[in-house]
Amino acid sequence: MTGASSSPPDDGMARGVPRVLEVPALASLDLEFLDHEGKPMGGRGATGFVVRDRELHPYLVTSRRAVVGGGEDAPATVLRVLMHAHGRPFGVWIAVTFRLGDEHGRPLWHGHPVHGAEVDVIALPIPQNVEEKVDLISYPVAESPFSRVDIASELFVIGFPVGFDSLRAEAAIGVWCRGTVAWPPSLDWEGLPRMLLDFRAREGQIGSPVVAYMDDVRAFTTSDGRPAEGPWWDLVGMYGGGTTSGDVNVGVVWKRSVIDDIVERGLLPDGPCVPHLDEAVDWLSLAEPPQS
Repeated sequence: MTGASSSPPDDGMARGVPRVLEVPALASLDLEFLDHEGKPMGGRGATGFVVRDRELHPYLVTSRRAVVGGGEDAPATVLRVLMHAHGRPFGVWIAVTFRLGDEHGRPLWHGHPVHGAEVDVIALPIPQNVEEKVDLISYPVAESPFSRVDIASELFVIGFPVGFDSLRAEAAIGVWCRGTVAWPPSLDWEGLPRMLLDFRAREGQIGSPVVAYMDDVRAFTTSDGRPAEGPWWDLVGMYGGGTTSGDVNVGVVWKRSVIDDIVERGLLPDGPCVPHLDEAVDWLSLAEPPQS
């Protein structure tokens, strides 16, 4: 490689994960949203991923509207995520559940410090005890991107299209789909920190990490203009869905700087109110997803 290290950037991977697959192949998470009765909310599929701030605290990043819903849909009460079991052989996945609201119904996720709900990205702090159960394979976001992204650059959206059943697959590993940058990334689309991606989207991919990936035979240009060669990858941002309600060919990518702003300076929003989990629901039972 010219002008770059021969290994991928530090991914903040927890100890114990065999490097059968490198980040970003393992970092995407299949999300399931549960209502106040602990039941799956049909049609609310989304993807998420873990990032770490400068102090290495982990956050689960995903789409705000996937959590909140739209129209008459109520916000989700619980988030259920398949993650790799800590200290177990590769391929052992367990369900981990996260509360989305406190005892007063206030959201527990962080939003953008400037644009608030206009930015469709949230970051949910991950409790420390979760790392005792699972390996949080994660992206660092504090460092500047290494690779240059410009018009027509090839990017990958790595997520879980609706219909892809992680419980029946060999592993809960995201599906890679290719797109190209369709808007100058140095500009902000419609005044918000996002760019456009020419990409054939599927339901469930909202909230996916968007990654620049160069294999070991591909040359690329670094962010400061130097020539380099792969293998290399960079987190570019989060996929936010189509530019219009019916558009599945051009979508928005919320820039990586948005994620960094949220995990470093994000604010707890005042609303919407998160429904309480019914007292009759056994919390421990929610970590056992129904068998397909």
